[in-house]
Amino acid sequence: MNLDAMFPILVPLATKWGRRQTKRIQLHGVPLTEAELVLARAVGVAFPERVRLMIVPVICSPIAYYFEWLRAKPIC
Repeated sequence: MNLDAMFPILVPLATKWGRRQTKRIQLHGVPLTEAELVLARAVGVAFPERVRLMIVPVICSPIAYYFEWLRAKPIC
């Protein structure tokens, strides 16, 4: 597979995948605990109150998203 040739296709798909994951986590993720907020501030997170965590069984990659997109059935 020639990634240079695939780049114009993969970048928009990876961007769409990232946006989709962000929306999912914003909807279903949980805010940081007080201890996690303190730690986040200590390491320089600018807006730790905006951070959300979500435990998932697997992380679907943009490549998997691409192949599902080819089949016209995104799963992630």
